[in-house]
Order: sequence, then C-alpha cells, then structure tokens
Amino acid sequence: MFDDPAGTRLYVSSATGEIVLWTTRTERFWNWLGSIPHWIYPTVLRRHGPLWAEVVIWTSIVGGFLTVIGLYIGIAQFKHRANGRLSPYRGWFYWHHIGGLLFGILSLTWVISGTFSMDPFGFLADRPTDERVRLAGDPIPWDDVRASLAAIQANPPPSNTVLLATAPIGGRLYWLATDTAGSVHRLDQAGARLP
Repeated sequence: MFDDPAGTRLYVSSATGEIVLWTTRTERFWNWLGSIPHWIYPTVLRRHGPLWAEVVIWTSIVGGFLTVIGLYIGIAQFKHRANGRLSPYRGWFYWHHIGGLLFGILSLTWVISGTFSMDPFGFLADRPTDERVRLAGDPIPWDDVRASLAAIQANPPPSNTVLLATAPIGGRLYWLATDTAGSVHRLDQAGARLP
C-alpha cells in the first residue's frame, strides 16, 4: 500500500511476482459496494460456504416470489376503462405503476438468473457422462492420492514447478506439473516424468 492521497494498493502474484492489480481507495469502495451487498458476501457469512449458499438461494427464491406477486398485482390493475386510460392511477402514481412493471420484469430476470447461478439444490449440476467415466475410469481412492502425494514429496518435480494437478486416465492416477515457463509435464503416480 502506498502512502499517497489516492490510497493506491498493489496486488502481487505469489507465483510470478507480477503486479496483477493496481487499485485506489475509490475503486475499492465501489467494488466493495458492487459485490458485498449484491452477493450477500460479508466475511462473517462467507466463511461458512454452505450456509452462505443457502442464504443466497432462499433470499433469491423469496425475492422472485415477491416480484411475481408485484407483477401480478400491477398487471391486474391494467384494464380498459371508460375514460380511455389503462391504469387507474394518475400523476406520480401512474409513473410508479408503469415503472414498477418495467423494472419488475428486469428484477425478475435478475433474481431468477441469480438463483440459477447458485445451482439451487443441485438442479443444474453436471452429471457424469459415460464418456468421462470411460476416459478417466473409476474415481481414484483418496488413499491412493495420498500415497502418490507422499511419493512425489519424496521425489519432487523440478523446483520451478508452480502447479500440480491430477489427471486420471483409465482408472490410473497421473499428474500434470506446470513450471514457471508454462510448460506442462506428465508425471506418473510415483512422480516420475512420462513422455
């Protein structure tokens, strides 16, 4: 953090040492305002992931329900009246009625998309396909992964390795080791390099 009037702060990548973000106090304020209240993201709640997800899902379901009720009431008020008007309201109440219907539609799509983005109750969860099972094989038991990690720890990949990811094929455990240059090398279960 710099001691400047703008409150500049740098965020540096721990893997590469590059500056990945340069922000000012004003930018951080607007980013906080745009994300924390929007996603119901206070740290005290976000620390408990499943609870946070349930809160977001249920508040968005309730919000969607209330928006549908509001739209229903607003649409039910539309009738062709003897004076030729569609809305029973005048002045600011008329504009509130029309604006409520327009923004109600926008709010409903926003709330529904937010609900679906949380994958409520596993409704949109990916289901394993036969192709994935044929390629990867049965899931690797955690004891095998733990033993493989111990073997790799005893025989580590080169020191410039920054990422190690599992890559099972045909029920056998393999690893992909990425180095600082971005090259990816395949390792076997014991950590030996493969072609």
